[in-house]
Amino acid sequence: MEILIKALVIIPLILWVVTAFLLRRSSHKLNNYYETTGTIVRMEERKKMFRASNDWRTEITPVIAYTINGTTYECDSDYFSSSMKPGKKIKIMYNCNDFSKATVKKGLYLGPAITGIMAVCFTAAYIIALVLLNK
Repeated sequence: MEILIKALVIIPLILWVVTAFLLRRSSHKLNNYYETTGTIVRMEERKKMFRASNDWRTEITPVIAYTINGTTYECDSDYFSSSMKPGKKIKIMYNCNDFSKATVKKGLYLGPAITGIMAVCFTAAYIIALVLLNK
């Protein structure tokens, strides 16, 4: 039982730290990036090694084209949803210092949202465990 309580303390702490880091990174992008509309030009399949399982998997990566000051750039999206199809317009954020760097706006807060929800769940589990143990 003691190991469970320690895990219920350590896991949310780690998740809160990761959430804070991801939020800071996302807010930094909002300060240094401008919004524009891009167009999904193609979907590419990419092989990616997953360290946890030590195997290769295929991922679908949308490639988005956008134009800044008359120059067209392309970026790979690290965000994907089933509604993303070639020809679809999508909001992106591009770096004001390097127009070739961009990210999908919709995915900007996805990581912090996921880790934040997990942190809340583990924190709630910890509080419930403390209440039940002190009865």
